[in-house]
Amino acid sequence: MKTKCLLIFLLFNFQAISNEDVIYVPNDIFPKELKLLIESIHATTSSEQNSKILKNYISIIDKMPNYLKKEEIFFLIKTETYKVILEEAVIEDLVKITPDENILSQLKKKILESSSYTVFSNYIIHSITHDIEEILSSPYFQNLILKKIQIKKAPESQIKKNILSFKRLYYWYEKVSDETPQNFNHHVYELSFKILKRIANNAQLIFHLSKVKTAMHTDDKKINNFKLIKQPPLKKDVSPLDKLINSSEKEKQPSQKNEIQWMPRNE
Repeated sequence: MKTKCLLIFLLFNFQAISNEDVIYVPNDIFPKELKLLIESIHATTSSEQNSKILKNYISIIDKMPNYLKKEEIFFLIKTETYKVILEEAVIEDLVKITPDENILSQLKKKILESSSYTVFSNYIIHSITHDIEEILSSPYFQNLILKKIQIKKAPESQIKKNILSFKRLYYWYEKVSDETPQNFNHHVYELSFKILKRIANNAQLIFHLSKVKTAMHTDDKKINNFKLIKQPPLKKDVSPLDKLINSSEKEKQPSQKNEIQWMPRNE
């Protein structure tokens, strides 16, 4: 009976650790975007429901190497990540926007506050800064919007592409500028689940269309391409009463320094 109770206790604790206290770390077959995204989710307090959703998405993404080559996995994950980020943007009239170097200086100030942002939030800020810098330096964009450079034959498709890209990036610039790091992190946290959903849905579509059947013989519940690391326990806040008790107990204990000081010495 005792043995049975002990096994139940161990099983319960193992499940608690595996479901709640585990950090999923993708291996090198996945791009850094996925690693930063999942690391940021783990760094944020998640509900039990979100933890289950995360595990479900990871179990699907984990099967991608059974069907796709590394470069194909990189392409799919990177593409869907960027698409979801840009699709999130609310397109505004460009007349209301004043594109100038102040945009870059503001973004670079935010980069200096990197410790306040999660790693994936930081990644987004760096990415939009880089992309805005490229667009602002484009002669086509300057010709149409900034009117600094005159070009006789500017490709219309290139101009439209730059304008649309800038509108989408400007949305993120305003998000970074107007929101506190905490609110921005929360926004990116919710966006991260949209990205994972898009990646998982595309992966499942490939699984169904693929003629490769190797994954069908694997254990669907087993995670093979993610390291499972036990999350370090959070430090508990010590109450004022506990501090008072601890300090009084320390006072009762004899001081080792005082004992050494009062030992007789041969002079």
